[in-house]
Amino acid sequence: MLHRKFSAAVAALSVAASTFATSGPANAQVWTSNETIGFVVHGVGYGHGRGMSQYGAYGWAVDHGWDWREILDFYYEGTTLADVADSDLRVRLTQWDGSSEIVAVSVNASVSAALGDQTIATGSSIRLLKTGTNSFTIQSAPVATCGTATDYPLPRGPFSDTSIPQSAVKSVQSYLLGRGFAPGPVDGIYGRMTSAAVERFEASVGLPIDGIWTAEEAYLASLQILQIPKDQLATGSRDYASVRDLQRFLNDQGFSAGPVDGIFGSMTESALKRFEQDAGLPVDGVWGRSDAETAISQKWSAGSAVAEWSNVQVSVSGPITLSVGENETSGNGAHAIGICSGNRLTHYRGSVEFLQTTDGTRLINQLSVENYLRGVIPKEVSASWGDAGGGAGMNALRAQAVAARSYALAQSRYIYAETCDTQSCQVYGGAGTRSSVDDEFLPVEKSQTDTAIIETSGKVRKWSSGSNSGTVASTEFSSSNGPTTAGGAFPSVADLGDSTSVNPNHTWTRVITSDELVAKYPTADLDLVATEVDPASAYEGIYSHRVRLNQNTYVSANSFRQTFGLLSPGFSIERLTSSRASDLKMVQIGDSVGVGASARNLGGAIKEFSGHLFAESLFNNLESRPLGSSPRSNNGLEVLGEISQETDLVVIELGYNGGLTAQSIDSAMRILENRGSPLVAWINLSERSGNYEASNAKLREAQSRWSNLEILDWQDASSETSQNRWFATDGIHLTTTGNAEFSVWLTSELSAILQLFESNTDSPDNCDASSVCESTTVIVTVDVPNGPVEFKSSDTSAVRKIQQFLVQFGFKPGPVDGDFGRMTLAALNRFQQQNGLQVTNQWSSVDAEKAREIGSVVTNTDPQTPSIFPAGPLSVGNADSSSTKLVQRYLSFAGHNPGPIDGIYGRMTASAVTRFQASKGLPQSGTWSNAEQAAAST
Repeated sequence: MLHRKFSAAVAALSVAASTFATSGPANAQVWTSNETIGFVVHGVGYGHGRGMSQYGAYGWAVDHGWDWREILDFYYEGTTLADVADSDLRVRLTQWDGSSEIVAVSVNASVSAALGDQTIATGSSIRLLKTGTNSFTIQSAPVATCGTATDYPLPRGPFSDTSIPQSAVKSVQSYLLGRGFAPGPVDGIYGRMTSAAVERFEASVGLPIDGIWTAEEAYLASLQILQIPKDQLATGSRDYASVRDLQRFLNDQGFSAGPVDGIFGSMTESALKRFEQDAGLPVDGVWGRSDAETAISQKWSAGSAVAEWSNVQVSVSGPITLSVGENETSGNGAHAIGICSGNRLTHYRGSVEFLQTTDGTRLINQLSVENYLRGVIPKEVSASWGDAGGGAGMNALRAQAVAARSYALAQSRYIYAETCDTQSCQVYGGAGTRSSVDDEFLPVEKSQTDTAIIETSGKVRKWSSGSNSGTVASTEFSSSNGPTTAGGAFPSVADLGDSTSVNPNHTWTRVITSDELVAKYPTADLDLVATEVDPASAYEGIYSHRVRLNQNTYVSANSFRQTFGLLSPGFSIERLTSSRASDLKMVQIGDSVGVGASARNLGGAIKEFSGHLFAESLFNNLESRPLGSSPRSNNGLEVLGEISQETDLVVIELGYNGGLTAQSIDSAMRILENRGSPLVAWINLSERSGNYEASNAKLREAQSRWSNLEILDWQDASSETSQNRWFATDGIHLTTTGNAEFSVWLTSELSAILQLFESNTDSPDNCDASSVCESTTVIVTVDVPNGPVEFKSSDTSAVRKIQQFLVQFGFKPGPVDGDFGRMTLAALNRFQQQNGLQVTNQWSSVDAEKAREIGSVVTNTDPQTPSIFPAGPLSVGNADSSSTKLVQRYLSFAGHNPGPIDGIYGRMTASAVTRFQASKGLPQSGTWSNAEQAAAST
């Protein structure tokens, strides 16, 4: 909410009818638009909302002390706990769907390839090549290798939409999938989804966004994989995370950089120089591109050997079973069979089978249900939950184990396998992974989840009645269901457990701009788009919605969810309209909070929304930007000093990096005063973290010193406990939901500011005894005091006349309020400087004489004349100077920007006249005549 009304705006607008102004809020045109600018999506949960909520299980276990049996009874009404014997399960490993090549590795023994019961090949590595329909060649190698020689962990490419080979593309896809860039299936096909994922990766690392994987993409991705810094580092570098990575690398390579503390001191520099000397690089102690490339080569060379493959069998019909001599249950997961994707390995307990199906080749992992669960539970929930609440969280893991076991046993999806390894079934990660055959094993399996599986061994949920009585129930579950589950196979329940504080998605918010919605649904009527109950829905509450696009068109909530990447189909839509629009220019300056609010990929949309409120809106946000002293490129004060003098409203979101002091606030306001910025809206700070109460107090104190300073109260708007999900754990930065909420809130605040402009422009006569409203009689002479009038003078009448003159001729003193403050003093100084007068910090008779001289061009009009505007006609190359100046001053006042007020009726003036004519519904000729005179006088 606005902390108080913009007194400065009111004052400036109240005198608009009595003065000309060259820029600033007094020129603003504000009108009501009621335009649909976007939609606020209020959602619940993450997933389909049916059955058990995983976060709900955590909440019931940790917050409410429920046993795992109680949790299962709560979510799966109509079922009962039962026992089953352990059995084998076949899992489709979708990453290798359609593959023409499979490479299996044993890191400590050998791999066997078998046809039925007959072993036909062994080796440290086995490669299977598809040579025809259900025809394979089996090769072996004496060393453990994936057989892909590269100098980077990832191939250099270039890859585009028609690229080969398949194995190299799979390697890229696996990397993108692991980093969250969603390339679609890991199928070796460089299609549109993979190209789009590469584009998202390119955007994240600052590369040109073209969707083509090249050596540069491979280089930056390899740095991430190997945790090698890419940025230039030298003594004194403040990029502590990158310095720590450098120190780890140097220590790992034996160059003794000392403690890994992120401080680039003499020990780190000496170690780097030793590395450079050893590698034959220029020895300068500065980490750069050549150092990083050499580091990649040194860390990766051991894993890039090429295997000498030997044919063992050719033209073999499948299926072919691959296994290692390791006990499936008691064996070390690091020694389980490894399947290569590029150079990366995924280890699986049990055996794998490569076979031909009518849908293409498939790779199947066969293992016991209990061992399968070891690779499922830690991928579905965090194993660390078991440690929460003094061990109470183990009940959530136990409940998850039973639900996952029941769900798996109830599946029968394919002829060749019961289930798959993705979210479409249950996420299954195998036993663990390696970046290469020589790299460290990273286990998927965790001790807490292994324990939960053992403690619930063989336990499932079976239907207790009905036609399915006694069969294992397909116990669906979601990450989060929100306040109420969706219903369906299991009755809907009010889920208090789901509201646990660790659940970021119990409720959530997203914003969709009007342009985004129309791009996806071109026939949508923006004024009718809404959610409503779908009469055909099998679900309850918010999960029963569909989306209306126009009078006769609907889409399902799930389809709409997938189109816009929403977390669940449980949502409602609120139309966001712009009730005010203007011809003002706004600039917003901020730090990383501002970055999120103005970045669509982070959930913010203030940049898009503000485009509907202002004629021009500019954004300058930078992570870790402080307000006070710092390097110039990172200093908020520096960027404030670069704001255009034509800016009408400055919105500041700064203070988290070092806090706010009276000095830093005054420095910012003084800079803006010198830039002639009439209005400053400062967003205060969330007080969830740090000593930001003091910063907010300093902001409030500053309002008494700066009449043009307004506080936008984000602290008040976001202080409810229920709004904790808007914030990251630091209490400062915002989640995707927070960025969306912040964008909507700030849009509302800016709209309220424009409403002040509108109300005070439309009603200049609503003045009381304490107001600064002036006569609406047009001023045609320059009425200024002789002086002297000093800074902070108490002669408000004299000061007001000086301010009126300064406003009239474009020196931007701020509000005409009779207060000879800093903005008025800065405007006076600019007037004196531009006219060759001595800068005296006071108004004197010399200044008054110059003011009357400047104003003489408008002193020849009778005050009783209805209009001071010439009748014309005035046109390009055909206008006298004094008449043209009058028109130019008016056009500048009205916000149509005729350029300099120089008496020359040129192209800029003609264009401004054309814009004025368009605003008044006149023929757009660019010529000023009687009709324009009349329109300007009303």
